[in-house]
Amino acid sequence: DYKALSNAGTWMIGRLQTDRDKQRLLDGMSAATGGVDVAAVGDTISGLGKREFVLRRAGKDKPEVFTTRWAMSYLRGPL
Repeated sequence: DYKALSNAGTWMIGRLQTDRDKQRLLDGMSAATGGVDVAAVGDTISGLGKREFVLRRAGKDKPEVFTTRWAMSYLRGPL
């Protein structure tokens, strides 16, 4: 739920599948924070690669991009 993001202090945003999802996220971000350049964040989100995320923290004005080193899930399906 994108409205819940406005109450969170830390956002970790990965690649979004549709432009509509990205637009809804950017609308929520602009409503929640006044100091963020929404157009620049939108371009950053569009250019994210695999295992890359945008980190937005409450105490920082500028979002950061970070990459995970290890993506593994121990959850398995039926044997």
